[in-house]
Amino acid sequence: MDHEFDEVMKQHSDAELIEILNSAPGDYQDSAMESARREFKSRNLSAEKIKQIQEAIEQEKRESEIEENPLPDHLLHSFKYRFWNWFLSDGSED
Repeated sequence: MDHEFDEVMKQHSDAELIEILNSAPGDYQDSAMESARREFKSRNLSAEKIKQIQEAIEQEKRESEIEENPLPDHLLHSFKYRFWNWFLSDGSED
């Protein structure tokens, strides 16, 4: 069937379609990507709307990364080192 994913793609939000279209090659079957392209084009989204959606996707990714890893490892190790040095000392700063 040529358009086997059309109904599935119609169920996706605009943001989900953009994420599918921006996915790495091979993440989706060619026919799924073609259905996503057709559905995205059929929605006639303005350039401003697409930009807003992409910014929201990027913000969500940044927030997710912060939740998963609130501090970069080098800062986390530095904090732990300084905390334990302070904790084991008399409590005064150097």
